[in-house]
Amino acid sequence: MITQYLIEYGYHAALAVFIIAGLALVKVKYTLPGLIITLSTSAMIALRIMHEISFSQDMVSYVNDERGNMIAANIQMTPWQNASLIFDPLGLLFVSLSLLLLASQTRKKISKATEQPASN
Repeated sequence: MITQYLIEYGYHAALAVFIIAGLALVKVKYTLPGLIITLSTSAMIALRIMHEISFSQDMVSYVNDERGNMIAANIQMTPWQNASLIFDPLGLLFVSLSLLLLASQTRKKISKATEQPASN
């Protein structure tokens, strides 16, 4: 039962955690990485929810052979679903790049903090 909940809601929960983390980064003055994480994950979760809302069984058609066995299923997708499938990997790429940017900004702040006491 827990596995079923993780499968159904785990992706949304992970994206919600990313949104909260991005907002926390903005609050502690890591504005650019925080905004990128918040905006990209917000778009991902919105498109994913629209993807799930717009799906219906009428969108699926089946191809059968001469014996009546199903050999293929064709799915007609809406623009929301196409956008969701395209933006999911792009959004994760943006999150990854913003984490690299965050690491770079943090490293610069740490190196500046360690250099200042030594020069006094």
